[in-house]
This record gives sequence, structure tokens and C-alpha cells, in this order.
Amino acid sequence: MRVGRTVVYQESHCGKMCKTVMAMVLVVSFFVGVPIYGFLKELERRDMTEAFVEAAQVVEPLASDRNPLFSNNEKLVHFHSKNLRPASVLADADFGLQFNNAWQVQRQVEYCQWQETSTEETIGRSNGKDIKRVKYYYVKSWHSHRIPSLLFNQPAAHHNPMRNPFPARDWNVKGGQVGDYYVDEALVKRMKPFTLKQFSKEQFPRVSFVNSNAYEQHFTYTKDGYFYGSYQKSNFERVAKLFGEYLEGSLLDFQIGDLFNICEAGDIRVRFYTVEPTEMSVLAQQSNEAGHLQEYIAHNQYKVGLLYAGKHTSDELITLEKNAQWWLVFGSRLLLLFWALMVTLVVPPLQKSSVTNRLLTSVFLAGFVLSSFWLMLWGSTFIASLTFAGCMFGLYTLCAPAFVLYSAQRRTNSHQPANVPGPSEKQATS
Repeated sequence: MRVGRTVVYQESHCGKMCKTVMAMVLVVSFFVGVPIYGFLKELERRDMTEAFVEAAQVVEPLASDRNPLFSNNEKLVHFHSKNLRPASVLADADFGLQFNNAWQVQRQVEYCQWQETSTEETIGRSNGKDIKRVKYYYVKSWHSHRIPSLLFNQPAAHHNPMRNPFPARDWNVKGGQVGDYYVDEALVKRMKPFTLKQFSKEQFPRVSFVNSNAYEQHFTYTKDGYFYGSYQKSNFERVAKLFGEYLEGSLLDFQIGDLFNICEAGDIRVRFYTVEPTEMSVLAQQSNEAGHLQEYIAHNQYKVGLLYAGKHTSDELITLEKNAQWWLVFGSRLLLLFWALMVTLVVPPLQKSSVTNRLLTSVFLAGFVLSSFWLMLWGSTFIASLTFAGCMFGLYTLCAPAFVLYSAQRRTNSHQPANVPGPSEKQATS
């Protein structure tokens, strides 16, 4: 980390108003968006559960991956196969790579970039305006996106090159054979899981890589699966950087952190993730006697199509998919709990409550909203009804006294004469 400059300035009315408007937009977006996001995730969870219950009842287990039967047309079938043949070979011409047995390929790119943060405090007032002191900090690390540095407080000393010769990209085959069955592109995109592609010394295609664009851009392959491309500065860039540092006063700003660089701004590293199983389990709908497979559409219009590496029963496939989606739902519920905590910090009657009361109120509020979603989506189930009633009781027990006390204080303040001197003022007058 590097410590930047400390700047003292007088905040203008326009700047203060702009900050207030932006803060209000962000606050409203947060308090409205989080419950909507939570509801959509719960809705997706319900649709998935209902579709999988239907799928488990109608699935037709197949004895092998051979000889599709006419009688299974339009049925949801399950089987596993070791005879996997993608319809084409995926390749990345930029790196001179071929993935002979891959159904999907992801090229993930990371950029070494400076990131600016700051701390701000009010140190006084002058002519009715706040005087602010801002201290800047800079951290250099790997990011999945580029960070423009033009508006940094010290853009020359922390310049982020915007080069992006090989952007992140996804490939997939249009289909392929799984035994005697054919899976279409929609099912190919559902194949899981992705695994990191690493090349041994014998496997690495050195000849094609040396003739690739990546090699011309000074990329080299490392043992941990990364293709590392160091940034090569031109002489003009070096001179321009020195001149910019001179103008902003950072030319001689050497810090201990400069000795411990993990990378140079502008460096790029690339890794590849592939889906190339040796055995696959399938749960999909057979559309014709030729063995063409497609997604099964349940009565609630949820699409079911599961393809996982390895040998799994239909129940195991469903469990794997539900577990993967569960973490998204769990994350939305944690976000809803954080949202409830923020509510207790902005609602005036709750601001003076103890920390324990606010935490308990947050739990009950999140539970109340979540159980409301459950009642709307699942109906009056025992768990939803019990959670809803318990959280309502908890909210009433914790919040009612705070609201009553707040209302009483407001009435007292509104009835107190504004120009009646207090005891200290009377003593000063006497």
C-alpha cells in the first residue's frame, strides 16, 4: 500500500448537494433493491423445487446410453455415459491452444491495477461552508476489471494502463454425442463443473504458442496455470510518466511499500477453465427416436436439464443442482439480514436502542420479511406461519416501547415553549 497526499479544501454548496443526492439514490436503491432481490431468489428456489419434485416423479431411468427407444419420446430420461464426443474442437487462436475434449472453455483475465481509496473528515467551518481534509491511499493488486486512473488524485504516480489485448471470453460447442444420444447447445451450456486447465511440460503446445499473438505480447506460461503477460513500457510512456510525476509532486515520493511489488500496473494474467469430463450423468428430455436431448419444461415453466461430470443417480443430480442454488439463496438471506440492520440504524425510534435490541430487531425484521415471502410463495405452511407469527411478536415486543417513548418525547418537545429560559439561563440573568 502507498500513502498519497492529504488535501484540505472548502466544500461548495453544489458539491455538498451532489453528494447528498447521490447518497439518497444509493440509499433508496439499497433499501428497495435488497428485498426485491431476496424475493426473486426465493421465487427461483420455489420454482426449482417444484420442478424437481415433478421431475423425480416422471423420470425414466435408462439401462445404458445406447439405442434410444421411440417409447421414450417426450419423456424425461436419466443415464450416464463414458462415450463422450463433442461436435467440434474448441480452440483459442490468440494463445495457440486447442481443447480437444472440452465442451466449454472460459478464458478468465485478471489485471494488475492501482485502486484509490480515501478517508475524509471535517476539520472546521468557514463562511458557512465545511472545511474537509481528505487523505488518499493506493493499493496495487489483481482485479477482474480495469480501473481508470485518470481521475485519481495522483494519476501519474499510480497510472493504470488500459491495455486489454485478450479480453475474457467463453466458448462452447454447439452440441455433441453422449453415447447414442445427442445433446443440444442449451444443454451443453448447463454442463458442470468447470475445472482449471493446467498443462504439463509434455502436454504444453509450445510450437503453436510460440507462433501465437500472446507470445508476441510477451506472455509466458507458468506452472500454476497462468499465462503471464508483463507490461512493456515504451520510451515515450516512461518520459510522460516522469513528467506527470514532476507536475503532481510525486517524482521523489519513494515509500517502503515500493520494495514489495506483487506485480506492475498493466501486467495481465490469464487462466483457462474447461468442462471436459471423461464420464457424464444426464437428466434431460428425449425429443425424438434419434436420441436428441433437450431441456424438460415443467408445468411451472421451469427448465430442467442437468449434466454433471461423473456417475450420479437422478436424485443425486437434483441434489447437486439444489445445493449449488442454495448458496445463492443463503447469500440473499444474509444480505436481507444486513438490510434489516441498516433499517434499525435509520429509523429514528430505534436509533437510541441498545446494541442488543437493534441486533435482535434486525433478526426479527429479516425473519418477518423472509417469512412473508414464504407465505406468498408457498402458502400457509407450518414453518412459514410459525416464523411469521414469532417474528411479528418479537418485533412488537422490542419496537413498541421504543416507538411509544419516541412519540412521547416528540409531544413533549412540541409542547415546550421555545423562548422559556432554562435553569442555567435564569442563573446567568440573576
